[in-house]
Amino acid sequence: MYIIPRKRSQFVDDIRREPRVAISCADDTDAGHARVLIEGDAEIVEGPVPMAGRFLEIAREMTFRHGGEGGLEYLAGTINKPRYLLRVTPRKITSWSGGWHPRYGKHSLRPPWRRDGTDGALHGPCDTLSYALRSSQCHAE
Repeated sequence: MYIIPRKRSQFVDDIRREPRVAISCADDTDAGHARVLIEGDAEIVEGPVPMAGRFLEIAREMTFRHGGEGGLEYLAGTINKPRYLLRVTPRKITSWSGGWHPRYGKHSLRPPWRRDGTDGALHGPCDTLSYALRSSQCHAE
């Protein structure tokens, strides 16, 4: 999985200190969609530099996949802005479906979360750091 953050993204400094990461993907607007937690190790492949070569190829594929032609237009306008190319190597991937756990009150959408085909709830925080990747683009290879 690749992530392309901006030059000033704070979590890049965090990754330098502690490369273990957890990335959570969830669609809270549709509880029927599966949720995924990826725990792994991040490494800085390049940057901060303007995108070129393989870095630019990855960025083009990501922006087209998620933004179509409009994404490519955005990329063309920001191509010279320094960014990082990060690679996350997963150690563990957990997926489940359903809404919030009942312990969160009346706004829960479904019974307890499921993990890897069992009916056990997901317990406690991850033993890895979690980063909000709001200003990033993600790409799975």
